[in-house]
Amino acid sequence: MNDDDEGSGFGRSLAMSADGNLLAIGSIDPDCDGQPNFCATGTIELLVYAVIDHKFVPPAQKGVRQIGTAIKERTLESYRSIFGLHLSLGENEEGDSLLSAASFGLECEHGNVKVYNLTDHFYPKCGVRYPASLGSDYCNDIPPYNSKECGFDGGDCIPKEVENYPGCLVYMPEMIGDGICQDYEPYNSEVCKFDGGDCFSSLPSISPTIESSSIK
Repeated sequence: MNDDDEGSGFGRSLAMSADGNLLAIGSIDPDCDGQPNFCATGTIELLVYAVIDHKFVPPAQKGVRQIGTAIKERTLESYRSIFGLHLSLGENEEGDSLLSAASFGLECEHGNVKVYNLTDHFYPKCGVRYPASLGSDYCNDIPPYNSKECGFDGGDCIPKEVENYPGCLVYMPEMIGDGICQDYEPYNSEVCKFDGGDCFSSLPSISPTIESSSIK
């Protein structure tokens, strides 16, 4: 997460979410910020922290099979502003991730601020090794892919409530209490009675893997 080109304009502005899991980085052409010239420029790169890999990675986009990495102004506006001079991250009452970006308008010669609801277009709280696998029509039923933050694997792992286990929502209810410990969430959780009791004993267990061959 660095730009080796000295003076490239990478990191002109930075913002981090309160929990430290979402990072926004603004980049502009250093020759266009008024020293000595003003010209249209600017992009904002988004990165989310992947707990398993202990590093920041691009978030997955919603609705398309590609990795979203940057926000740019619309073509009709991009030629007349310096975009993303100052950044701020926050949340609304619904828990959606919001990004505010301050820009300088070249035609009107004054600043403006735009607010983006990142949750409408990305999974801003979902840090995974293979973000393109979300919404692949194959359920990767392992954390964090099968979590609410990742949209239950982009909609591929919509959970169902297990009979006689109120509040226990899993993709495969038949695996609860089947004699094999599914040693990962949400199966091995208190609300699911630790996989229906399977994870209380010395029964055989299954732990999730994150090898590329197991992710689609």
